[in-house]
Amino acid sequence: MPFTILPCTDADMPPAFALVTETFQHEQPYHDALWPEHWKPDGQKAGVARFRASCRSEPNLHFVKAVDDASGQLAGLVRYYVLPHGEELDEGELEGDYWPTEEEREYACHLYREYLSLRRRTVREVGTPFVCLDMLTVHPHFQSRGAGSSLVKWGTDMADGMGAEMSVESSFLGLNVYKKYGYGVVEEITLPVPEKWEDRPKVHFWFMRRGKKAEAEAST
Repeated sequence: MPFTILPCTDADMPPAFALVTETFQHEQPYHDALWPEHWKPDGQKAGVARFRASCRSEPNLHFVKAVDDASGQLAGLVRYYVLPHGEELDEGELEGDYWPTEEEREYACHLYREYLSLRRRTVREVGTPFVCLDMLTVHPHFQSRGAGSSLVKWGTDMADGMGAEMSVESSFLGLNVYKKYGYGVVEEITLPVPEKWEDRPKVHFWFMRRGKKAEAEAST
């Protein structure tokens, strides 16, 4: 199934956030913590505003979509942090009053710092250029039809052209597609939390890296 890969525009942000919500639903504890009540109208509105704000304020963020050629439907989207030579990874910290309580905000901030810690350390150690695949989501109707692969390949082609290494935090479902494009598992991670949050759902993922072009080709 053919797809066209295009940069997201400001007008894409409402359907983009709706796609993320429809795809992740309540199956991603990390997403639920960072995007509170994203399934409700107010949560959707806040999520769209945050998507738009990040696109406008973060010059190293590339927000890209896959459009189904046959129907014109939004099939998937991906966010890459692209760091040319000499740039630093600066994703900041979570801000805003989107969380219903101070504890929920504190919990989200803790997960955010822990989730990005290995990514940030890797970029510091490896240096730039470097490309981080921050988020990939594909509409349920288009899963296993090539949309995700098209978006991953777009990123690897870009990184190869830059001579850059890459990283991604993958769910279990994403492992095979990333391995197909040269990523390898570095570590399987369950995020640590303080005792007061031990009963909450665990955030579990695989941290993966992809070497520069010659190294990635040798691993596939």
